Amino acid sequence: MRLDHIAYRVKDRYKTAEFLKAALGYTIETEFQIEFDNGSKADCLALVPPENRMKRTSDWIQTANVCHEKYIEGITDEYGCEQNVVNHAPCEIFVSDGPPGSIVGDWVSARGEVGGIHHIAYNAMTLTLL
Repeated sequence: MRLDHIAYRVKDRYKTAEFLKAALGYTIETEFQIEFDNGSKADCLALVPPENRMKRTSDWIQTANVCHEKYIEGITDEYGCEQNVVNHAPCEIFVSDGPPGSIVGDWVSARGEVGGIHHIAYNAMTLTLL
């Protein structure tokens, strides 16, 4: 299982995106709008990490052998190496905002105008044991 995306609901999506760009090196990939069942809308930004990722998400998992300076009981072999350590590509981040009266705007308002993480999504994948 790998982390697919983190979704934020905030007061100002552009200000939050600027922070994520400066702090983590993310870039804005696209902008889109979501319409909810009650007719309200949210404006969203999709941000991608600075790392180059393969186009197929199934290739976002990499295994490697990692060696430490010493033996760690239950983790490494006698030479200090872990076998088949799984690394995942960084996930996308979605940032949305909405006007007062919208689902997103009211959610942010209820949290003192700060907003925050709305959800974290995982993508279940079948892994082959080495």
